[in-house]
Amino acid sequence: MNRTSLVCLSLMSMMSLLCWSDRALAVAAEACPDPIFIQSFDDATAVVCPRPKARFDCFGSYATSFGALSSTGAGQPILWTIASNGGPPAAPISVEFGSSSSNGVAEADFDGDGVFDVAVYDIDVGGFSYLPSSGGAAVTITWSSNPSTDFYTVVGDYDCDGKSDPTYVRYAGGAIEWVINTSGPGPDRAVTFGSWTTDYVLAGMDWDGDGCDDLGTVRIDGASNMTWRIGDASSGALLLQQVWGNRSTDFIVPGDYLGDERADFAIWRSFGAGTSGEWLIKENGGPGSLAQVFGTPGDYAVRDLALRGDFDGDGKDDIAVRKNGTAIWQWRRSSDAVIDQATVGTPSGFPIPATGVQ
Repeated sequence: MNRTSLVCLSLMSMMSLLCWSDRALAVAAEACPDPIFIQSFDDATAVVCPRPKARFDCFGSYATSFGALSSTGAGQPILWTIASNGGPPAAPISVEFGSSSSNGVAEADFDGDGVFDVAVYDIDVGGFSYLPSSGGAAVTITWSSNPSTDFYTVVGDYDCDGKSDPTYVRYAGGAIEWVINTSGPGPDRAVTFGSWTTDYVLAGMDWDGDGCDDLGTVRIDGASNMTWRIGDASSGALLLQQVWGNRSTDFIVPGDYLGDERADFAIWRSFGAGTSGEWLIKENGGPGSLAQVFGTPGDYAVRDLALRGDFDGDGKDDIAVRKNGTAIWQWRRSSDAVIDQATVGTPSGFPIPATGVQ
């Protein structure tokens, strides 16, 4: 069994609410063939085209924010440092939340305001705690689980209500059981999907474009080939699968690189000496693919760290890395292929949102 820690947080929402009438929704459907771009207000209907929220958008800017984690030692608080990216100017935010010894970091919007929360899971006793981006005191979510056998890295919006659902996976007779604490009414959901001995688990992502996150694993065969397997979060039925990548050379870096609101199969060929540093992205649901060299591959001493997010705010995830031994973030803008960069945190801090399962 392998774990994936996909990191997320946010502190303050800068998003406003817009009340829609039936007529306004109908007008919006006609006026917004491409939902990525906000159009100007129409004097008669005051319609604004919707945009998909970006991963780790902590300020409501529709672009991934810059974040870093640090701690002064074992058992000490986790210091979260977040800088805005796009939108109205905002001062960097720092907050201590969680412990470096007993907490892992979760990517989640538990309060459903469209902005990510500062969120951790408890390694020792189970459950999640978070600081709502909408304001208020810290919230703790606990339920029956066994932290010695359960892993808390698979949070997603599995019931399609716009809120992340606290979720863990556990061993179930050789299979993986996903226990989902749905944020809506009703009991917890237990769904069997995947093999405990051969599969990596993925955090929740929407693979079929229905607006709901799906279950995901990557299965490794005897030749280290990767088969991506996507399952329905209610029944565990297999929705799709794709052979893509090899564990001996590749990091797993899924994301919506095409901007069609469906996750794509993606790997970064950078594990070990002699690898190419190519990002190999396979379109989900179509024949397209992309091969792009970006970042420094190799062993741990020289290899960059893969990042994941929409840094230019165009509705598509960008190919991105944190340069090894530095505080420099670099990304290839999907909007125009220009290489951009920012200095965030310190070289010893852990960047968020980071990815790259191997």
